[in-house]
Amino acid sequence: MRGAVVGAVLSACLASLPQYTAAQPPPALSVEATFGRVYGYTAGEYRPDRQGSALDVMLGVRGGAAGRRGIVLGAHAGLHSGGAQTLVCYPATTSDGCIPRFPFFHVAGALAGWENAGTTLRVMGGPAWAHAEGDALAWQARLDGALPALWRLALVGSVRGTVVPNYRGDAVRLVGLGVGVRVR
Repeated sequence: MRGAVVGAVLSACLASLPQYTAAQPPPALSVEATFGRVYGYTAGEYRPDRQGSALDVMLGVRGGAAGRRGIVLGAHAGLHSGGAQTLVCYPATTSDGCIPRFPFFHVAGALAGWENAGTTLRVMGGPAWAHAEGDALAWQARLDGALPALWRLALVGSVRGTVVPNYRGDAVRLVGLGVGVRVR
């Protein structure tokens, strides 16, 4: 008899858990990590290895909610590789020597943006620092979509655009696509 009562109480608690968690405000702090592909675009002369792997980590803090949305501040760091390297020398048309490979960028920056009430959609942007063979100021925008969290974990997809307006006299654009997890 006592086992049946305990089982009924546990069942009632588990049945009310979705209602309880839906009524709670989303936690303010989140960590997100994604892995995927990056594609590089520039008017400069580089080998055709303009696509590679992308790794991105972001720490986000949700501010006070305004109606059905909230302000999100974040800091991110990412790696954007230029793909596989070869030892083949393609002659450069603008100088003596070989066409250089597309730069491997390290990107870090601050972001600000908007998050919906369900914490499943974020739109953010802000300044960044980019480093390859030299340092440069960059700008990044991102769109993150996540499935509803289950036990504070959510599957997340990310689309990121980074613009380095003056990298060695040329504008470089990076587009990253990633899939990963968000922990709240």
